[in-house]
Amino acid sequence: MNTPSKVQKLLFRKVKSFLKLGSDPDFFILGAQKAGTTSLFKYIEQAGVNFKPPRQKELYFYTENYSRGKGYYRSAFPFWKGRNSVSGEATPDYLFHHKVPEHLAQHHPEAKLVILLRDPIDRAFSQYNHQNFTNKTSAYDPLDFSRAIRTESERYQVHHESPFFYEYKYFSYKARGLYEEQIIRYKKLFNEEQLLFLDISDLKNELKIKEVFDFLGITIDTKKLNLNEKYNSNKTFKMLDQDRAYLLEFYKGKFQSLETLTGRSFPWLSPYLK
Repeated sequence: MNTPSKVQKLLFRKVKSFLKLGSDPDFFILGAQKAGTTSLFKYIEQAGVNFKPPRQKELYFYTENYSRGKGYYRSAFPFWKGRNSVSGEATPDYLFHHKVPEHLAQHHPEAKLVILLRDPIDRAFSQYNHQNFTNKTSAYDPLDFSRAIRTESERYQVHHESPFFYEYKYFSYKARGLYEEQIIRYKKLFNEEQLLFLDISDLKNELKIKEVFDFLGITIDTKKLNLNEKYNSNKTFKMLDQDRAYLLEFYKGKFQSLETLTGRSFPWLSPYLK
């Protein structure tokens, strides 16, 4: 049996988009970036019996492709999911981007939302290393990490009418770790029962993963679940002590309400509360 060519697949997507065919996602894994979104999505792909994946994990529709229209977005999801099937996507910029909560509330008011968090210092360093050494994309930062974090506020200002710009996406090392303000934007628009908060350490806990599957309405096949597989892992680099001290001082006092907002504790939180 002949398999469809790349041209045929592309043509089918364009037809789906034009005719507004496809389906809407049932859930979103919002980020934070470098906090385990890829791993969690891979686990769902591995072991989700009734999970119907989109054409790719990260669609960036509500950050970079919104102007292309809803038909374009729906065409990324299965044409027919089936009655008990579940679909969703994981774009780690969705937690950070200031416009996305309003878009999701408008177009997907019933969706389930998963938010993963990580020690903000480790997250920032991981982002820098991923962009500069692991992924090696156009996101390369000409500054070393020390200068990048100390000049961040000078390098970009949020253009609230712009859906995307380079510095906002790639050079926001410290800003992406300001979790409280990002979570508040979502809690203003979605009900508590629609939100699930995780820590990156939960991803090695099978009971926690089962909790995620239950929350999303996905049947799990534990025989296919491999929590030891690493995805999007960075090369190992050591952060300078002075950079860690600088970031610790920056984040101190900025997570006073995090446990109240999320209804859970985080193993990395205590140094920031002192």
